[in-house]
Amino acid sequence: MSVDVAKDKPPDDKETHLSQNEEETSGKISESVSNTTTPADVIRTDDSFIDSISPNSDKKCGEESNDKDGNSDISDASKPAAGINGDSDAVAVAIEKRKQPLMELAYSEESYVRRLRVVYELYMPAPYRSPPPADAGTPVVSAVSPALPVSTSGFEELASKLPPGGPMVPEDLVARWRILWGNWMQLFEWHTGFYEKLKALLDEDPDRIPKLFIDSRARLRSIYSKYCENQIKAAHIAEKHKEFFDEWRIFVGDKEDVVSLLMQPVQRIMRYQLPISEIVKWTERAKIPSLPLWQKALDIMKEIPKDTQLILEVS
Repeated sequence: MSVDVAKDKPPDDKETHLSQNEEETSGKISESVSNTTTPADVIRTDDSFIDSISPNSDKKCGEESNDKDGNSDISDASKPAAGINGDSDAVAVAIEKRKQPLMELAYSEESYVRRLRVVYELYMPAPYRSPPPADAGTPVVSAVSPALPVSTSGFEELASKLPPGGPMVPEDLVARWRILWGNWMQLFEWHTGFYEKLKALLDEDPDRIPKLFIDSRARLRSIYSKYCENQIKAAHIAEKHKEFFDEWRIFVGDKEDVVSLLMQPVQRIMRYQLPISEIVKWTERAKIPSLPLWQKALDIMKEIPKDTQLILEVS
């Protein structure tokens, strides 16, 4: 029986050693691969993953951050600008709104002076008119009462401009003519000048108007205190002679009765504060430096009416 030596020959030690080394090496490689590489790592191809490992990914993130920060800065910067624009708009509105009470102050003063003039030119000269032609044999009686000022009043000239005819002033009323009108002529002359100054300042510099009132404080107090002291007496006289004044009003073409005319100075001094208070409000909102002067003028034009009201109550 023959024996196959090559088949039955035991493995060589060298070969056995190499085989073992190959198996060990193969096992280590497999283990290394399994520890360092996962299936997920191998198959991920989504954009976010690619962007995260891209060399430019840091730059993009930085640019996005800067863009956001930049937009935020722009937004924040625009907020103060909007606030400034808002303030400017509010100031412009306030300046525009202030014009109306300023104009009202001037227009109401003009209207008041006009009414003072009506009385001064159409009512007060009435006793100074020439009497109607007398019948033959009737003595001519002077129309001017000895109680009336003659040469200094100027009413004779005004009386000559009145239309002819009309009712004659009763003698008992002529005797009380000066009590009836009090210091009306003084009011007319003073307010005529005051209105001219007011009108000029309205055109030139409205914020100098409050100083006009401040400087006029003593004068206003004086002439209105004097008028109010006499006003109640004057109203009684007018009521007593209502029939004459109704005829006279129609004769000269006036619409107001005499009692209403006599109340106008009292009403006027009470009403200055209304437009001035509005001017103060809009001057404050417009942030105009003249505000303290306007506030002082308002205080004065609230103070004087209180004094005159007390005088009316006492008289």
